[in-house]
Amino acid sequence: MSNHDLHTYKPFNKELEHVRNQVLRMGGLVEHQILQAMNGWERADTEVLSTVFASDAEVNRLEVELDDLCRHIIARRQPIAGDLRVLTTVMKLTTDIERVGDEASKIARLAEKLILEGVDPVFKCAKLFEASELARLMLRDALDAYARLDSHSAGQVMAKDATVDALVQSVTMDVINIMEEHTRPVTPGVRVILIAKAIERIGDHAKNIAEDVIYMVKGKDVRHQNLDHVLSQAG
Repeated sequence: MSNHDLHTYKPFNKELEHVRNQVLRMGGLVEHQILQAMNGWERADTEVLSTVFASDAEVNRLEVELDDLCRHIIARRQPIAGDLRVLTTVMKLTTDIERVGDEASKIARLAEKLILEGVDPVFKCAKLFEASELARLMLRDALDAYARLDSHSAGQVMAKDATVDALVQSVTMDVINIMEEHTRPVTPGVRVILIAKAIERIGDHAKNIAEDVIYMVKGKDVRHQNLDHVLSQAG
């Protein structure tokens, strides 16, 4: 889809560009939250973790601001076709981005408890950090696809979700085995599993964003569809 197709009404091109920039700003903040949450856990640094919590208010503010902005543009301009699809998609995207921030904060809270309790290093599974990095890159790539109106790249993001799920499942089994075989305390292991589940949810939200990008560009709802079919629809 060309920019001409998406921007039928020239007078509010600048408004649409402002919306786009704010979405990407919000996404950048949330991606940084993921990085800081996992870095804080890896380094056992509660000061790094505190930066994750500090970003929450700004992420929430941007979500509300973008929702209001999109509603006001729709009311004033009464857009149709591609322009309307862009604005309604943004209102969905921001919800998923905000929820990624919530998951990053959850990781930071769990990591903080683990650090303060002096958790056994054996629970710092390499696969956990591999999963978090892949989920973070899924988010980045989904937002990049949004910025470039690239439905093909959005489809590729969706294809990576199964890998994140498999890594999380493997981490969960590894932690359970550690607790069973070495009689480790249960509580730290459960917290690590919850971190893994939060990473899985980040991947899910990135996948949702990718689905929304495909809808925005192609006008096709690909939710709950076979991946091969989605990739063929994404082009």
